[in-house]
Amino acid sequence: MKTQKLIRLQLDKQFDEIRHILKFERPLLGWVKTLRNALGMTAAQLAKRMNVSQARVSNIESAEIEGTLTLNKLNGAAEALNCKLVYFLIPEKNLEEIVKEQAKKAVLKNNENVAHSMGLEDQSVVREREFIEAEAETLIFKESNKIWES
Repeated sequence: MKTQKLIRLQLDKQFDEIRHILKFERPLLGWVKTLRNALGMTAAQLAKRMNVSQARVSNIESAEIEGTLTLNKLNGAAEALNCKLVYFLIPEKNLEEIVKEQAKKAVLKNNENVAHSMGLEDQSVVREREFIEAEAETLIFKESNKIWES
């Protein structure tokens, strides 16, 4: 669909502008504890600002490192630290590239099935790159959701 492609291209442009964020890694102690320490705030002080116990702050800091902290709790900690939680997914490649690669895989898989049945009849399937790319573009345009079925 043309609308989907337009959305992909717009998102790709936005992602390109923020891709440098991928260089940031979570600090060894986690963001909550690192920021709390950088601000000179004790766990008890953060607990008071969050309206939770000091033990809960310790649990939040541990859960962040373990990867089990909920977004809701992380957002609460961020607000108490005068920070803003920013949550988004950044594709490793451009969305348009991901869709095209997946469409080519779908075309190849479909042609493998055809090749097998045609091979039984001593026929062959043309696997030229131009054919695969043209079929992939057609699949994306006509039935883009089908590319994810293979």
